[in-house]
Amino acid sequence: MIQSEDAPALEYLLHTEFDDLRINKINFRKEFFRLPLQKIRDLVSSKGMNVSFTMLAEAMQWRETQAIERMSPEERQRYYKRHHGEDDGLEG
Repeated sequence: MIQSEDAPALEYLLHTEFDDLRINKINFRKEFFRLPLQKIRDLVSSKGMNVSFTMLAEAMQWRETQAIERMSPEERQRYYKRHHGEDDGLEG
């Protein structure tokens, strides 16, 4: 996560500089880019922008999703039943 005094200017800069590194090149509302964080730090530093970086975001749902993906089918079924009252969390 990046905190900035001028988030719109930072967002514009990042989109302009890293446009060719977009993951989704069709839907530009999907704002994901494939690049190392150091490239962003270097760019921001070279522009003299006042920002702070949080290197470890909470991201609880993402971390839980990663744990679910490592589960066996049986573990996943028990997890969904315990947390959602469902057998597998999937329709069909």
